[in-house]
Amino acid sequence: MFKIFRNLRKGDSVEDVAQLNDMLEHKNSFVTTGNGSVEVNFSARLFIAGNPIQGLKMYNMTDLLTKFDPSFVSRLLPYFQNEEHIQMIRESDDETLEQFPYKINNEDFMAFADYLHGFNASWDVQKVRDIYDKYKGGFNPKVADYYDSRLMHHLKCVLDGVIKTRCFFEHDVYFKANDKDYAMLDLILGNLVRSWVSVNDIKFMAKGKRVGYLPEMVRGVYRYLEELCRPFKVNDLGNIPGIIKCNDKNALVILLDNELVLDGDSGYYMWNLVSKQLKLGEEE
Repeated sequence: MFKIFRNLRKGDSVEDVAQLNDMLEHKNSFVTTGNGSVEVNFSARLFIAGNPIQGLKMYNMTDLLTKFDPSFVSRLLPYFQNEEHIQMIRESDDETLEQFPYKINNEDFMAFADYLHGFNASWDVQKVRDIYDKYKGGFNPKVADYYDSRLMHHLKCVLDGVIKTRCFFEHDVYFKANDKDYAMLDLILGNLVRSWVSVNDIKFMAKGKRVGYLPEMVRGVYRYLEELCRPFKVNDLGNIPGIIKCNDKNALVILLDNELVLDGDSGYYMWNLVSKQLKLGEEE
């Protein structure tokens, strides 16, 4: 797979990776060599962490789906590190982390992992469906197709791991989902979806959902302007604590582009407070 990645040329849409689909699906298939053929069932788990490949400009889900065969990407569950994640890492302190109290040698741990892979945990299918539906909709066509194709399968795999991890630490032998597991699945999917959405994708969402996907600095500007409860001018942006001048104008451009702020005769208006702010503007 990495050999295919290295051989990419700028601007190409890569279909060769679709050859790896059988490996990623864990289905029975025939492998043929010069010495004959054999039926195999792939069972490896693939976990990759790395930087975007230089020159390919793959910074979000839409870029990834544009560069690679969608059938290949649909078998992966990508996460793109964002600025909020980077800031969380910078502010973290390893000394505050709780130490793992057990000592397990590598062979025993691998045997235990193989055992956990040998059965499925149990959960309420409707609760998983509710979490799936919560984040569905409002994507650009490429990401929407990815979401519809295999994401429910990925969610079940993630939940299976969440349940087994919790049960391992809590000595729970029943491997059945509880409220904490569903809350964790919701948190994980929310973070994944936010990492897929670029600033250019937000406009595809319902306006009520767009604010949560804005960059953190832009969200701060939005909340400040919302609390003004009146039409505002560009000069008002200079009064926002912690926002430097070049950033406040960039934030306004993003808010205007996503129709969360509207340009009017008496200034700018918040999309959800237009009637109220117009009335206040007339009174002033």
